[in-house]
Amino acid sequence: MTLLREARAPFELRALLGSDVWRGRGVLRGDGSPVLLVPGLMAGDETLRLMAAWLKRIGYVPVRAGMRSNVRCSEESASRLESRLERAVQAAGRRGLIVGHSRGGMLGRVLAVRRPDLVGGVITLGTPHGAEMHDLHPVLQRQIDVLKAMGDARLGTLSSRCTIGAPGQASPAFVGEGCCERFWSDMRAALPGEVRGASIFSETDGVVNWEACLADGFHPIEVASSHCGMAMHPEVYVKVAGELASAVRGDRARRRNDRARSSVRAVTPVRVPTPLVSPRVPVAAGARP
Repeated sequence: MTLLREARAPFELRALLGSDVWRGRGVLRGDGSPVLLVPGLMAGDETLRLMAAWLKRIGYVPVRAGMRSNVRCSEESASRLESRLERAVQAAGRRGLIVGHSRGGMLGRVLAVRRPDLVGGVITLGTPHGAEMHDLHPVLQRQIDVLKAMGDARLGTLSSRCTIGAPGQASPAFVGEGCCERFWSDMRAALPGEVRGASIFSETDGVVNWEACLADGFHPIEVASSHCGMAMHPEVYVKVAGELASAVRGDRARRRNDRARSSVRAVTPVRVPTPLVSPRVPVAAGARP
């Protein structure tokens, strides 16, 4: 991994804004389903503003995560996102979809595990599923260490307690009980069968080891993108549109099957009453009764 690969991001943005994909041409359209957009570590909703505008253009209802910077406790963040998605699903009358960039994909995956009734599909962009620290660029490792120190000082970011239960993390003795054991347990859980999962990754990712982006239950999709550029790369947008459309089709089929099963249960079989008196058998002529 080398951060020099991330220098491509401005060129990826320029390619997107000059493409037909950005204008919504040649991509699969949406059906009005809500799509929760979750930014990456230390990023906010603004980093997915272009994707939100594009999703609206092709027929979806983008839902922002309400994050200025994705740096808070994982369990706390997941709970807040669950409430946001629940409101959006209630308004739409159908399950929602999630697109998460980097750490945002981890939060999206946990939501899908916990609430398959709310999530029809989750797409992760450069997300290190179950990665250990050595799967991250050393610069990112140092940034995480700084955030933990700030959290330990009660400055509102994730703390050392948040890493208890994380892959490859030793439990710090001085912190006491952790706050995110349930989160990390759900990160290791299998994706529910009724939720479609896709992991978009790049072998030229300059921040995350691409092999850490592969996960059971998530269809792997390779693109030629930088890590930061995944939020604004035309090839990524095409793949996202395709995966969202597949998730919508699957959810539509699921709703049809549910209605069919409900109809079968609603049909009450008609029972023919048994006669209380046996019918009289006619007696032949000349025979004694």
